[in-house]
Amino acid sequence: MSSILERLNSDLKTSMKAREAERTDTIRMAISAMKYKQIDAMATLADKDQEDVLRKQVKQRDDSIEQFAKAGRQELADKETRERAILGEYLPKELTETELRAMVDALVAGLPAAAAFPGRRRLSHLRLGPRRELGTDAALGDRPAPAPHGAARHRRRSD
Repeated sequence: MSSILERLNSDLKTSMKAREAERTDTIRMAISAMKYKQIDAMATLADKDQEDVLRKQVKQRDDSIEQFAKAGRQELADKETRERAILGEYLPKELTETELRAMVDALVAGLPAAAAFPGRRRLSHLRLGPRRELGTDAALGDRPAPAPHGAARHRRRSD
């Protein structure tokens, strides 16, 4: 598998040849952010670090979309939405809410009964760490979990 940076560089050339200005600018910004992080780390970025840089770029776009929408600047919000979609192409597909709930249900089903843990709820023994830890779990593969704690809270209410 090629790294994200290699794919970005390849797609940059393609978008330049196709004269897709918005796509070219977005990819250039992503490459610039990765090179900045690479210089800051004084080492080549691993694939996970490249993903983190892109996730940060996507989060910045989300924040911008929200701010532009509040200010009534819909054309700028639409531009940021398109840029976010372009960046999203380079990230692994996130788990859907139903997939995540199914995984939480499967984990809970494998736990012993609540009587085995006096004074505690069954779900308190589920360790749902940060998204990054969940994203590297063998059960999840390379797909990050969008909101693991929300799915666990939903499961608690139904117990």
